[in-house]
Amino acid sequence: MLVEVLFTAVPLLIIVVLSVIYFKLIYPSKYLYDFLRGQGIRGEPFVPLLGQMSEMKKQRQLDRMMIYHEDLAKKHGYTFLLGMGPHTRLMVNDPDLLADILSRQNSVFYTRPKEFKAEFVPLVGYHNLLVAVGEEHDRARKMITPAFYHNNLKSMVSIIV
Repeated sequence: MLVEVLFTAVPLLIIVVLSVIYFKLIYPSKYLYDFLRGQGIRGEPFVPLLGQMSEMKKQRQLDRMMIYHEDLAKKHGYTFLLGMGPHTRLMVNDPDLLADILSRQNSVFYTRPKEFKAEFVPLVGYHNLLVAVGEEHDRARKMITPAFYHNNLKSMVSIIV
């Protein structure tokens, strides 16, 4: 009787664990990868769970990460897909597209990932331009903008040098 329960419970448990891994980690990244590939965005091949992390680790050890990204841009164009662990990332290196993403008019259409705040809040705090959103971000930006006026930057050159 116990053997029968083990022979049915263990395979069922394995199937449940594999299903959770697939639907929580692999499927969302594969869906995004296929969706973006369908729009004509090229990129490195999809590798479940690992992505291109092994190649990036090798390039980091050789101190060639920038060269690696430049090679990817030459191979796939200025906008390409890259697997970072279980996540598919859209890499944007096109200056016009970056200007569009970073412009104030279009900023509402581009949001930071949830992990961004969780990773940066311990480093820079809650009330910071980097992690702020909405009115708090506008307030922080208005406070810091005068420091980047041309006259103020010119006066800082001698201090920086």
